[in-house]
This record gives sequence, structure tokens and C-alpha cells, in this order.
Amino acid sequence: MVFDDGRRALMFYDRADADTASQVVELDDDEGDWVAELLHSRSLADRLAVVERRLAELTGKCS
Repeated sequence: MVFDDGRRALMFYDRADADTASQVVELDDDEGDWVAELLHSRSLADRLAVVERRLAELTGKCS
């Protein structure tokens, strides 16, 4: 989970109570990126490349 303030956490739920997290593990930025890559999310490098391309489009510096 990514909170509104940018904190990241893994949340584990008990089968007996699927509405309440039984454990919460806070992650720092590097850990969050590592877990995202493990879950087959786009890597930080891919996300940065998208941001750089979009910025180039917005500033008219596309190649």
C-alpha cells in the first residue's frame, strides 16, 4: 500500500478477518521499489524514462 503521504507498507490479512490487517510492515523507498519489481511492476528506471519523455513532450524538446 502507498499512503497519501508517500509511505509504503506491506499489509498482511488473516483469513478469519479479511477486513483488518493482522500485520503491517513499513518499507523505505528502496524497499518499496524492490517489492514493486518483484511483483512485476514497472521498474524505477522505466518509470523515470516515462517521466523524462513526458517532460520532453511538454517542453517541446522531443527528438
